[in-house]
Amino acid sequence: EVTKKQVDEHTVSSLQPRYVSIPTIGVSQTRTFAMGVTASNILASPVNISDAAWYDKSDTPGSGGVILINAHNGGIRRDGVFSLLGTLEVGDIIEVERGDGEKFRYEVRENQSMHLDEVNNGGMRMMMTSAEEGKEALNLITCDGKWVPRLNQFDRRIMLRATLID
Repeated sequence: EVTKKQVDEHTVSSLQPRYVSIPTIGVSQTRTFAMGVTASNILASPVNISDAAWYDKSDTPGSGGVILINAHNGGIRRDGVFSLLGTLEVGDIIEVERGDGEKFRYEVRENQSMHLDEVNNGGMRMMMTSAEEGKEALNLITCDGKWVPRLNQFDRRIMLRATLID
């Protein structure tokens, strides 16, 4: 578990995402850490299932571009911060707070569960674009589906795209 003190003391540079909040599913001030990709060219995930990872090659809130954040759906003993991401509906609100304290609100435009094959064959390219051309985007990813031991991962991903509203 992440303590309130750890949340309060979490810092990032001024323009980077510091926290993600999704009131509809009870996610509040989830710490967000800058991360890249693994040696296998897969988005790196946070170590703690209570944290999120901002893809450091994506844009930052307020830049007008596409922000990409991923987090775990669960762990061995409890749910991860994005365990209910697949339940979000068009119109739900997601808030991102930057390191400088400025907050940005995004409205869900689409949310789908996509098979890993689809993710690898165009889905990730889609996640680097906005659901509405010309609008700043916040796109969120988490695992979904069934665990595939031979792949050491889940066979689906929740692919959520939202756009800036204020």
